Order: sequence, then C-alpha cells, then structure tokens
Amino acid sequence: MMEAIKSQKTWASYVPWSATGCFIFVTVGMIIWAVGTQTAYTNTNNILHDLQIGSTDTILSTIHSAGIAAVVVLMLMALLMVAMAVGRTSLERKIDEEGKVACGTWLWLAILAILASVWWLIVLWLVFVIFGSCVWYAAAFTVEGALSTILTIQSINPVNVSVPVNTTSCPQNCFNLAYFSHLISYIQDNCICSPMSIQSAYNSADAAANALHLTIAGSFIMWAGASFLLMVAVGAFATTRRERELLLRAQNNAAHAASSNLARGGASMRVQDNPAYYRDTHPLLGGGGGMSQGSAIMMVPPGNIMPVGRV
Repeated sequence: MMEAIKSQKTWASYVPWSATGCFIFVTVGMIIWAVGTQTAYTNTNNILHDLQIGSTDTILSTIHSAGIAAVVVLMLMALLMVAMAVGRTSLERKIDEEGKVACGTWLWLAILAILASVWWLIVLWLVFVIFGSCVWYAAAFTVEGALSTILTIQSINPVNVSVPVNTTSCPQNCFNLAYFSHLISYIQDNCICSPMSIQSAYNSADAAANALHLTIAGSFIMWAGASFLLMVAVGAFATTRRERELLLRAQNNAAHAASSNLARGGASMRVQDNPAYYRDTHPLLGGGGGMSQGSAIMMVPPGNIMPVGRV
C-alpha cells in the first residue's frame, strides 16, 4: 500500500504575503492621498474665498464627500480581497492535509470571480483619480503662476484703489477673473485688485500645488497596489480552478481503477492509495511543473506500484 507523506510546510507558507503586501501598498497610498487631498481641498476653498468666487462651496463639498465615500469603498474591497487570499491559503492547507478537493472550492471561485470583476472597475476608477489629480495640480499651478505675475507687477506699479472691482476693463496690476469665466460661472467680481487678497490667494495656491504632489503620488501608489492585487487574485483563481480540475480527475480515474480491480477479484484500497490517483496528481502534488506552492507530496515505494486496470 502507498504511504502518503504530508507536506512539511511551516505556517509562514500559508500566509498570503503577496496579497498582504499589495494591501499595505493600497493603505499607504490611501493615507498619502487623503492627507494631500484634504490640504489641497482646504487651500482651494481659500483661493475661491480670496478671489471672491462664490457658489462653488457646495460643488467642491459634494466632490470631496464623493471622494471620501469612494476611498471607504476601496478599503472595504481591499479587505475583502485579502480575506479571499486567506481563504485560498485555507483551501491549500486542506489539500496538503487530505490530498483531495477541499469543500467549498467552487463557492470560493464564484465569489472571487465577482470580487475580481468589481476590483477591476476600481483599478480603472483609480486611473481617472490620477488623471483628475493631475488636472487639479495643473489648475493650481496655473493660478499660482498668474497670481505671482500680478504680485510682481504690483510691486513695480502699485494698485490704483479707485479702479472698480466689477469691470470688463481690468488693469495689468489686477487679477482679471474674466479669463476664467468659461471654467467658473460663479464670479462675483471680475477684477481683483486688493494686494492682500491676491497675496493670500497666492499663498493658498502654492500650498495647494505642493499638497497635490502628495495627492498624485498617493493615487499612483493606490493604483499600483490595486493592480498587483488584481493580478494576485487572477493568478489565485486560475491556479485554484486548475487544481480542482486535476484533483477531481484524479479521484474519478482512481475510483474507476479501483472498481476495475475489485471486478477482477483484487483487494480494495483507498482512492488516495491507488497508483492511478498518484499518477494523475503527481504534477500537482509534488511533481515537476506543479504549483510553486504545491500541496501534499505523495511518496510511493517503487515496489508497490502495480498496474491495476485501465484508466
């Protein structure tokens, strides 16, 4: 009779290191993104206040709230993906211990297929987050440059305080909001001449632009971690499905061989002890070309391998 020797794996072999590392990447990226975004959001509101651009607080607040909700969903989904990776290691441990298909494998495959599809949409959404962060940075950098130019002009040519604030003819040493009218429809005053308002808006634009460096970096780190986590999930799905197919085929072939052996008057044996089972599962459970994290290794003494029936 064949002797089944269980794999001598340590507990560390069953830790989903890849998924855990990706989750850490996503978490770190989310923290960096949140810090940068919150700072940029606050300073962007300050710019709008200093330049007397009203009725945009509600729009920015809605976008900000939507961003927070999206990040919460992202973290919950990341936790679910890690939980599925833990489930995969649990299935692997059962295969190592029992040498057969673990109960619930089909359910794990079905759930992972759904979660991976949703996670793919999240990865796609993160691409737009990166794009939106870059556009936000470009806008803050443009406003900062324009305000810096006005401050330089005002240092040479002081402001004439008698200039009306709401006019279509704005002096060179004033900030003309009419240039942004095609982007912002809520403009109270076309011409901002107050040096204090312009200086304050410049400081806020500079702070927002610096904070958006973190926003872009954090969103990119989140995208990278989410992309790798998606690859890990797809790899686990493909491996588990192929593993299940091989084990089921091995069990069916071994059962057929055992029944043929009994029909010829041979002795009964367990499915796992049947040479046909060993032959079919050898590539999966320890032979060359199997999984990198293989399951139980079946050791068969050469003298005990006897042809039993046709499979």
